[in-house]
Amino acid sequence: MGILVPPVFIGGATANQSINVTSSATANAFGAWVSFGVLPYSIDEIYIYMETNYNALINIGIGASGSQQIIIPQIAQQTDTASGGYGFSPGFFRFRRKLPAGTEVWAQYACSSASNGGRISLGVGFSAMPGFATITPLGIDPSISFLVAETSGATAGTYGSWVSLGTLAIPGKNLWYVSTRDPSNLQTLNIGVGPSGSQQIILKDAPVLFTNFPFEIEMDCPPGEYWMQVASGSSVTTNGGIWIAS
Repeated sequence: MGILVPPVFIGGATANQSINVTSSATANAFGAWVSFGVLPYSIDEIYIYMETNYNALINIGIGASGSQQIIIPQIAQQTDTASGGYGFSPGFFRFRRKLPAGTEVWAQYACSSASNGGRISLGVGFSAMPGFATITPLGIDPSISFLVAETSGATAGTYGSWVSLGTLAIPGKNLWYVSTRDPSNLQTLNIGVGPSGSQQIILKDAPVLFTNFPFEIEMDCPPGEYWMQVASGSSVTTNGGIWIAS
């Protein structure tokens, strides 16, 4: 069992311990790297929280300026369109990634709107659990800086067609799934793996309780092509994706 301690936020030039990031002058392209600073001690976990008023993706990297290495790629964020302001989902993503003291940590930001600003907070934590070396995002649509679209069945509560999320090359041990949802309808999703037409369901009838909120599940994730299908109201289109840690 891990050591249960709250995350500590580090770096950031603003009073709320976050950094301001700006997307590229070209929509859906990543902007410049922005530093959180240098870790004052070794860590075991990274927590990411982001605010934006457009669909967006972020990369987390480490290393010296000009030679950053991406360690957590393409975390997706959607605006809170209901309130028209900054989005507060997906909330915290927690990744067990061990980093030594003295590591400089960075973020870069891609957005569906050119030269758009956002805020990213970085939390760090401590745990006795083993860390992961690789995070693989599946279901990312870079052309919209967000997740691929899925549509539920024509009859409310039935599953729509499978949608490919992409291929996992190496076995994984942890899976995070995210989906947007129509707040007027209950929603569930299936995640499958295998070739088209013979998908094997590895996560069945998983709930989507909050729009774009990440659910973390410890499970074996075999290599192969991954798929998602959703059930909600009649022909409701949502967006979903997964991240797998190896």
